[in-house]
Amino acid sequence: MRHIALCLGSAVAWSWLALPAAHAQAPVCRDLPGAVLVPGTTDVKPYLARVAPKLASADPPLTVAYLPVGSCTALDYVHQDLELAGTAVYWPGAVDDDGQPVEASCSFAPGDRADLAFSDVTVQTCTGEAPPAGLGEFPSLVQGFGFVVPPSSTQQAITAAEGYHLFGFGGEAGQQVPPWTDPAFVQIRTPASSTQLLIGLAVGVLGTRWSPNLTQAHQGSGALLAATAAENTTGNAEKTIGILSLQRYDGARDQVRMLAFEAFGQDCLGAVYPDSTPQAFDKQNVRDGHYPIWGYLWSIAPIDDAGAPQASGAARLIDFVGGTTPLNGADPVIDAARAGAVPPCAMDVRRAYDGAPLEAFEHPAPCDCAFEAVATGDTACAPCDDQTPCADGVCRFGYCEAR
Repeated sequence: MRHIALCLGSAVAWSWLALPAAHAQAPVCRDLPGAVLVPGTTDVKPYLARVAPKLASADPPLTVAYLPVGSCTALDYVHQDLELAGTAVYWPGAVDDDGQPVEASCSFAPGDRADLAFSDVTVQTCTGEAPPAGLGEFPSLVQGFGFVVPPSSTQQAITAAEGYHLFGFGGEAGQQVPPWTDPAFVQIRTPASSTQLLIGLAVGVLGTRWSPNLTQAHQGSGALLAATAAENTTGNAEKTIGILSLQRYDGARDQVRMLAFEAFGQDCLGAVYPDSTPQAFDKQNVRDGHYPIWGYLWSIAPIDDAGAPQASGAARLIDFVGGTTPLNGADPVIDAARAGAVPPCAMDVRRAYDGAPLEAFEHPAPCDCAFEAVATGDTACAPCDDQTPCADGVCRFGYCEAR
């Protein structure tokens, strides 16, 4: 039986616009100012769309040439030293008449290799083996994932046990999970997708071993979102379900609705949303450990003997994404919150590896107040600056943090 817990205390446990088609040939990605060639999870695009335009106009510039693919596919480019081909997306720093960042395309040249890869899962999760010597893994933002349904569906929650039967058996007789009994309306990703892999860990069915009955597999999160939302008025909303990252969900709450999730062993607490309520954006239950379906955004890059990224541009980008220092108006804390992700400094729990048990965590320089102010538009923390110091606590990111 599913029951939903909404209010919980602390516990351990832009859109972007495509550049109009032009007659001029797309530039070569490697020739862009300060180019960094980055295949990466499709779920990081909302974040990149916010920070990459500002990074491209920094001094010196840092232009992200981004190839959106599944997490494990992205890892293959650095793990197997594969050649990049085709076109990538980049943000040159220009804006349109509405002030929105312009998205453009560039072409990979023969022999191009990735400087780093963005993935929501580790090499171990994708390959079953530890990363080889010469390849480094650098954690950064926390990205959550969950189950979505069309808005007209009456379903409110799903349990891990139901997920086990739904994805492990795909509607087989005797193993069905009403109302999601028709596999034609179960929208999934691929075994190379971090969304599927991390949700698989949470429900006890590896993302590489989901039922072959589930044929509605999508290469990208945008396609899955569209397919799920399309069933809202077809009469099939009740039996439709999909899987999605919170970054994608937060930008599409008018198209789909997130279900609460009850993890294994959580039957006393009940199902919880990633946020404190269905309407909130605070990621409270992710941050305090009640909602377990999340992973770090990993930067995977070739490293030198000292463990540092080999490419200087990769090192700069990794330092930015994993840090708290703004660069030319791009802010790894504020922009993460606006994109639906959580910076580590706003987390009260951590995990050692994908799907690992949660443990209590105190960041050395917490940013809970700034995160809440940006994500929700409100915070109980007092504002502060050089002229208005904190009566108690520490002034950080414009607010008085408790420590």
